[in-house]
Amino acid sequence: MKEKNAYSAFYGQCSMLIKRTKTVAVDFDNTIAKWIGKEDATYPYAGPLLSGVKENIQKLKDLGFKVIIWSSRFSSLVRPSKIDRETHAKDLSDFLTKNEIPFDIVDQGECGKQIADYYIDDRNVPFMSWDMMSEWIRQDWEENGSVYK
Repeated sequence: MKEKNAYSAFYGQCSMLIKRTKTVAVDFDNTIAKWIGKEDATYPYAGPLLSGVKENIQKLKDLGFKVIIWSSRFSSLVRPSKIDRETHAKDLSDFLTKNEIPFDIVDQGECGKQIADYYIDDRNVPFMSWDMMSEWIRQDWEENGSVYK
């Protein structure tokens, strides 16, 4: 009989505790809209939407995923005031709604990193395109289900 390594043993014992949440956390800058700085920008300093963002976030919603939008712009180093972060979150929510981007919540970062099954970020795993990301998530979820293995 083959021995399990420590990683396998841990997840074998704890697999019932590590439930997946069917949640996707999506960064804003350079993932939903291009970061362009201050010139000619809407929603404080946001450029055009990335190609396929609306359609593919909608695909994830249609698959039953909760979508959390987050940004480093909410960092207390950037926005030390809670009131400023709340105003910024409302502005971001308004921008997403105006541009018909589906989402469940805008995370202000007050509770640390959100629990999600997938984090889509231009600085995370190499971001290629929205078509590739939504297909990869759909396929992974179908193959692996709701428990980490």
